[in-house]
Amino acid sequence: MIDGYIRKNNFIRRLIWVYDVRRDTDELDNNVMRWIVSTGHNFTMVITKIDKVSKNEAFQKKRLFEKNFGNDRVFIFSSKDGYGREILLSHIFNIAK
Repeated sequence: MIDGYIRKNNFIRRLIWVYDVRRDTDELDNNVMRWIVSTGHNFTMVITKIDKVSKNEAFQKKRLFEKNFGNDRVFIFSSKDGYGREILLSHIFNIAK
């Protein structure tokens, strides 16, 4: 149902996947990655709650997704301490132009 809505809606300009850093990737995540790429839509991935893990763990997760999506689509963010806020907002404003 979501697939048809996303593929047929001409008003959707970008998909944003919000992902909790504390989750281990599983087969569902792999399916979501493949599906996002298959839609042909531009997308951004935001890995959230990085204040809940070590910086090393957050950057490891970021690198994992960058291997699949590229460096310019994956961002890490913490709403608690604001880490990554400026770069994420800059990205969102640039793609909204």
